[in-house]
Amino acid sequence: MILLLFSLLQVCLTSSIVLAACVQREDDSLQAESGLDSISAIEKIQKDYAEFTGKSKLIAKEYESVLTTLRDTEADFQKIQVDAVKQQMSAMQSSLQSLEYQNQTYEYIQRFNDGANPVQGKRPNARTGGKIARDSVRTLIDAKAKADLAVASRAIELQQLSAAQQALVRRRIETIQKGHTLQQEWIEWHADWPKFMDRYWPYSDPERRMTHSQVQACLDALAKADSQDIPAMITSALLLERIGKHDEALAMIDKALAIKTSLETTGMLAKVSILYSLGKTKEAKASLLVIHKSLVNVPLMSQQPIDRWLKARIAASQKQYPQAEAEWKSLVNHKPMELEARRALALLSFVRAERSPIEGKKALKEAQLAMDLEPRADWFSHFVLGAAMHAAQQGKEALKELTEAEKTATEENLELCSRLRKHIQDGEPFEWDFVHASSTKTADAEKPDR
Repeated sequence: MILLLFSLLQVCLTSSIVLAACVQREDDSLQAESGLDSISAIEKIQKDYAEFTGKSKLIAKEYESVLTTLRDTEADFQKIQVDAVKQQMSAMQSSLQSLEYQNQTYEYIQRFNDGANPVQGKRPNARTGGKIARDSVRTLIDAKAKADLAVASRAIELQQLSAAQQALVRRRIETIQKGHTLQQEWIEWHADWPKFMDRYWPYSDPERRMTHSQVQACLDALAKADSQDIPAMITSALLLERIGKHDEALAMIDKALAIKTSLETTGMLAKVSILYSLGKTKEAKASLLVIHKSLVNVPLMSQQPIDRWLKARIAASQKQYPQAEAEWKSLVNHKPMELEARRALALLSFVRAERSPIEGKKALKEAQLAMDLEPRADWFSHFVLGAAMHAAQQGKEALKELTEAEKTATEENLELCSRLRKHIQDGEPFEWDFVHASSTKTADAEKPDR
């Protein structure tokens, strides 16, 4: 029994990040680190990540101590000749073993996520699993373990044993109870791990509004991340794509995907976007098809907000505007992303307005709603509103908004405002790039393989 417990622990320790797939991330994403600039915020996240991983090591160390105690007292316990006591203790050990095994097995994940495996032949991604079903299974596991412990604690007739035997039995009971507590801490640890992606997300430049120098500064800060910090790797890959370093972005996302975690779908969507940027259209479409098949039975609102955003941006970049609109509209109801989603919808309608006049009205509506949500409008809010006003045939008002945007825009963002102004005044061509925005695409993109 002890050997079995020990072997199960080994699996648990060597698959710590993978086990995060057993827990679905909560819907309420963390906002940008309040009151901090981007670099300080990233450094704070990295510090918290180091402390977080340290906690997992502490849990593992304490659990190893539990197994050591059980192993060291096994021989003396076997000498106790009270069958009832031995049977009850065995039941308690079986309870702990059952809990540990159930926490690590992927059988119930496969039931909740039938067909929701983004990579054929690999472990399923449980982030999109059914929360109700998952909670029900966990409730049953906890109830069984606690019931076994309670029965054993009440039923043991310690008065039949010598003082030394009583002390031994009590020690083993307390040890097994500690093991149960550590298992709950282990579950909670894995539930919190994916939230680091939420914290990094604002610094991946979701709206493509950062300047090249701002992106590079974030990349320099992210380069100091822990070697196992998958959220930091995904963030870095998205930023590298943003400034046109597509080959580096692909290498980074492949590194992140080499470690199987509950962020696998997020990483794969980032890779699809990078492949499109590289002109590897066939490979991008094949990967996207695998992802879509894996999510076919998962309702849109049950999918992770970051994944939905990435799908929307990919669709928009490929001029699949209805799909992009559906994804961004779903994010309007996700409060942490409502402002950004409305601005994205405004830009989407701005792009479509030349072919459909009604899109101009839609663009203006979303841009104004976004402006109402912005406590202190910056250059980008004015830029989006200006673009939307132009789409709605309100040229003079659009130029006024651009004037406001130019007051705080810097570097290539100022040039972006200038290009939109020339488009409005002189009819010069202007096209919003949903992937690169104002950045100039570098020459590392390969010839499209369409």
